[in-house]
Amino acid sequence: MLVCPSCGTQNALGRVFCSSCGGKLDLTAMTSEAVADSVRPSWFKRHWSKFLAVIIILLLAAAGLALWPSAKPIGAAGKPVTGRRVQSDIKFLDRARKGQAIKRTFTEEGINGYFEFVAKRNLKAIVTVDVQEKWCMVRMVRHLGELDLKFYKVAVRFSYDLKCSAVGGRLVVRGVKMGHLPVIAPFKTMIVKDVYKRVSALPEWKPMTSLSEISMADDKISVVYKK
Repeated sequence: MLVCPSCGTQNALGRVFCSSCGGKLDLTAMTSEAVADSVRPSWFKRHWSKFLAVIIILLLAAAGLALWPSAKPIGAAGKPVTGRRVQSDIKFLDRARKGQAIKRTFTEEGINGYFEFVAKRNLKAIVTVDVQEKWCMVRMVRHLGELDLKFYKVAVRFSYDLKCSAVGGRLVVRGVKMGHLPVIAPFKTMIVKDVYKRVSALPEWKPMTSLSEISMADDKISVVYKK
């Protein structure tokens, strides 16, 4: 700043005449420190890269928390015996005669037992279901390996949650989550295709892909199969 020798008003550097009294300013009074202050960038300009780094870290942390897998199984815990019973019932459907309609009811416990103790190796994923009135939730957890951070290892997992309702003989996906984050197309379509591809490829699952009717009640799914 330049101080006017006549009235004492402080004037910004670069002025020749005082902004208050109009008197000529003494430019020889400028010090090297004053000149340096006038050309020094602002505090924000000097630290903007640090602000940007903090914002990026926060965004990555938020994305990581949102995508953190929901690895906890849902629905009733399955058992090996109930899982094998479901497997036998599915195979029986495929033996139906042409024109014959067969109805089977699967419990939530039996379905989860089938996925955990019968189909887990072929699925290469953990699948559990939670059946409610007129809709069900399907959770698939995929284990992709471990990340070695020297001091400890972190399991790398992805989880998909599919909320489904029955329309005739089909399960219609109403909503999809990856971790805790709802997803939209085209990611929704990609996830649904991945889950369907894995489940429909199971050796005994063929009749379940061409049902004529599906209905849901609490803890139970009833299906009608007709060739």
